Amino acid sequence: MSDTYYVKTFGGLEITNDNVTVNIVELFGKQLVNLLQVLLFHSEKPVQKDELIDILWPESKNPSSALKFSIFRLRAELNEIEFFKDKEVIVTTRKGYILNPNLDWNIDFVELEKAYNQINDGSELLDEKEFKTARKIFRLYQGRFYASPSQLHWILQKQEIFRQMYVKTMMRTLVLCQEKGLLK
Repeated sequence: MSDTYYVKTFGGLEITNDNVTVNIVELFGKQLVNLLQVLLFHSEKPVQKDELIDILWPESKNPSSALKFSIFRLRAELNEIEFFKDKEVIVTTRKGYILNPNLDWNIDFVELEKAYNQINDGSELLDEKEFKTARKIFRLYQGRFYASPSQLHWILQKQEIFRQMYVKTMMRTLVLCQEKGLLK
């Protein structure tokens, strides 16, 4: 079994391992999808409990219990997925919760940001190497970021940022194609 977990967040929420793809939106309820989305977005660092509460349960009368129960349920649901069996997917730290950093996560929006930063040097034209990177951006961006049952405020902001990255890359690519005479 492969050690890499490929996460697709554009146009849905799917995790793939060894050619087995699980559609998280279809499998989990809205609250668990939202919790996993926040953890994925903050995959590089722990998310503080207070931050999770502010994002997911701002109106709750007992948000600490809601958080603990949701983390418990999310861990249990993830453990039901064959490629996560007997793996600690969510780690509790003194600072909060984080996706297990010992697992190899390949998350599409992280890859898109890296690729965009490689070609975003301020110039209007792409060179040949940057064109290959732009093609990677086009493959990764597959519509709205986190198209899920719930559109939390932070998700809407990120959707717009990624859309702008895609559009700017497309515009620069069109300029390159026009300069090379590929557009008529």
